[in-house]
Amino acid sequence: MSERTAPLLRLVVSAILVAGSANGATGQQPVAASPALVATLSLDQALAQVLAGNADVLASRQLSRYSQGQLMSARGTFDARVRAGVASSRDLARQPTAASGTTPSTVRTDASSYSVSLDKLFRSGLSVASQLALGRTDLSTAIGDPVNRSSATVGVIVPLRRGRGGGISTANEHAADISADASALDARQTSARAILSAVSAYWEYRAAQERLLVYREAETRAERMVAETRVLIEADERPASDLLQMRSNLATKQATQIGAEQAVLEARRQLGLVMGLTAAQIEQLPGAGTALPQPTADSAAESAGAALVVAASSRRLDLSAARMRTSAADQIRIGASRELQSRVDLSMNVGYAGAVQGARLPSLVAPFYQNVPGMNASLRVTYELPVANLYADGLAMQSAAALEQNVLGVRALERSIESGTQVALSALLNARLELARAQEAVQLARDAVAANAERFRLGASTLFDVILAEDALTQSLLGDVATRGRYANALARLRYETGTLIDAADLPTTDAARFVRVCTGADRC
Repeated sequence: MSERTAPLLRLVVSAILVAGSANGATGQQPVAASPALVATLSLDQALAQVLAGNADVLASRQLSRYSQGQLMSARGTFDARVRAGVASSRDLARQPTAASGTTPSTVRTDASSYSVSLDKLFRSGLSVASQLALGRTDLSTAIGDPVNRSSATVGVIVPLRRGRGGGISTANEHAADISADASALDARQTSARAILSAVSAYWEYRAAQERLLVYREAETRAERMVAETRVLIEADERPASDLLQMRSNLATKQATQIGAEQAVLEARRQLGLVMGLTAAQIEQLPGAGTALPQPTADSAAESAGAALVVAASSRRLDLSAARMRTSAADQIRIGASRELQSRVDLSMNVGYAGAVQGARLPSLVAPFYQNVPGMNASLRVTYELPVANLYADGLAMQSAAALEQNVLGVRALERSIESGTQVALSALLNARLELARAQEAVQLARDAVAANAERFRLGASTLFDVILAEDALTQSLLGDVATRGRYANALARLRYETGTLIDAADLPTTDAARFVRVCTGADRC
């Protein structure tokens, strides 16, 4: 399979399995699968479904979306705010008269105003506020038309100490940006953990099937021994009591086979749960079709220990995410420490105002360009005393503790990755050596079974010798399956520890020979 076609195949398989999942959830009959899917389930097919339906993977993607939402909220602090206002009022007041005994007159004041303002906080800490306002005041005792007033102002506040550089708002945005990237890496790391669990479950499923075949082969050999013993008894070459022992041996093999069949069901269930399938879909899950991997000439990597540790430190997504969160906590700490400073602000305002009398609508806006005496300006410096600031003190304490916690977490994770990589490499090399011995033991056990069977027919071997030889072969075959399973899991574990179990597109790197080749620092896995 080429590197170009492998991702497309996984997407197609994922779509097929997801469609089956949807049908099962709605109570419909599942769509008939292709003959290849009905016959066997490949490792790539299983892993494609894990990425599409595993609950942990889906939840981690939602957590990444949540972090993106937090980033958007943090950026909202620097959004421009536009406000518009309309106000209308009427005030009635009694105006006493100088002559006694007369009724005081009523003074009515009708006022209306309209305003539009624009405020924006910049990431440098600079804030700008501008406003356009106009209004009309009609006084019942006034002579002439109502008075129309308008104004246009622009104000700038420049922080000289606290708040300079954006203060805690900029720190929160930077921290949220870093945390969002870290969450995306965490989501990919969760995919890698799910892939590791799925690979382990798949190999256990495959091993359970092979163990069942071993037990079936043992039962077949036991049946053949019963038949041969019966023939020898009928020919008066063996006593009749031998048949009882042979039948007892056959019954034991049959009972063991039943347990092996149940083990296959348990392994299938575990794989289906990791894949995110329903109970009905797990029942229809086909057998594992991908064989347990065998060692290749370049997969030992005896001298790659140091290179693997270095590569793991640069490839592990959870370590990168932890380091990024440390940086985010440091951003908050810096912003919080600045909040403890005294505040000195420079405020500047410029604008103009005008007034025109008139009752018609054009007179309402005329003050913007008529009777404007000139530009207004103001300059002010304010100093906020550095009194107790429990908010800033508490925020600084929290951020310092969070930073230290992240630093400790990064160090612990670095140690875990280094030791985990070394142990995984050792497990791979030991499994490789163990597998060679296990395969040799299988061949020797087969030769011993054949030799004892021949000696039994010739009367030179006892019944117990034959049974022991058969049991030894069964145990050797089971040991071979277990060793190949350990080797396969060691490969997956080493890929996980070195951060190469998934590629940049979140696809598992398990196709063809890439899975059985250990990645070092110079490899492009």
